[in-house]
Amino acid sequence: MSFDNSFLEKQISKGIKLLESGNLIDADKIFKKLSQNEITKTISYLFLGIIQIKKKNNIQAKNFFEKILNIDNYHQDANLNLGLVYFNENDFKKANFYFDKVIEINKKNINAHYHKGLINLFENKHDTAKIQFNICKNIDKNFFYAYMNLGHINLREKNFGSAIENYTKVIEIDQNNNNSKFNLSWCYFAISDLDKAFKYYEFRKEKTESREKLLNIEKKFQSNEWFGEDLNKKKIIIIGEQGIGDNIQFFRYLFSLKKQYDVEIFFYTDEKLKFLFKNSPFQIISNLENISEIHYYQHLLSLPGIIYRKNKEIQERISYIEINKKSKEEWKKKLKHFKKPIIALNW
Repeated sequence: MSFDNSFLEKQISKGIKLLESGNLIDADKIFKKLSQNEITKTISYLFLGIIQIKKKNNIQAKNFFEKILNIDNYHQDANLNLGLVYFNENDFKKANFYFDKVIEINKKNINAHYHKGLINLFENKHDTAKIQFNICKNIDKNFFYAYMNLGHINLREKNFGSAIENYTKVIEIDQNNNNSKFNLSWCYFAISDLDKAFKYYEFRKEKTESREKLLNIEKKFQSNEWFGEDLNKKKIIIIGEQGIGDNIQFFRYLFSLKKQYDVEIFFYTDEKLKFLFKNSPFQIISNLENISEIHYYQHLLSLPGIIYRKNKEIQERISYIEINKKSKEEWKKKLKHFKKPIIALNW
């Protein structure tokens, strides 16, 4: 960045450093002062707009970027930032207008192409979204966001082979991208490659792990995570996770543990769900108050993978929830006067 006046250049640099460190107040003061100088007016408006974006003041941010366009209608960064503001407001028509302007100025602006791809993806225009994400790949072969979103599209279209290729490419570029690893599990489940499916499904814990319950266990007990070790004469806590349906569906795997081992099993779930499992041979808990010793813990949805790897089998269905006869009779009385078929919906 070159300025005739070295003092102005130092002030710009100082303002940028303040902005990057999160000191928006002092950065704002510097750029407001610099905006009064013709030499630094345009770049000051740009950073003043960025400051307003960080403050979530979109109207003020747009005002600064529009001031730049009144000076230079083909200012790439002002057009791009206006597009990004409108994108974040879900005004995709205006966002596209500015992204197109950016691409007219610079055909290799990856940010504009990427966000146009996202707009098309959100609007379910998969073919045009693919075009934009492929352009991003051609601009920068290591831009993993393009591969990741191509993977999302392939997964939605049930093109699982291509989805696997794209998510695998993401992981090659960014080895810590656990979202793509988790998405790989859905692909492998879809093609019945269960060994890989269960392996990658473990990365759901990075997104959906019941942190509070796990932290409570780690705080109170010196226990190990269970991966298939001998459970005879041991105590294990299984942590309920995700939605109510998942708890109901996969609770049956506790019966598989009981069948294989002489083990005491605690199911750690929410208080409101305890009644569903009360007739099972397990201890159903919503806190750890009355438990003094635990040898192992594991999350409920990890059990299918562990048991499959060990026995190559899927736990059969088990009818463990009993109908509440009293509740059944109460509802029977309430509904008996209806003559048409009754459909119950739960959302």
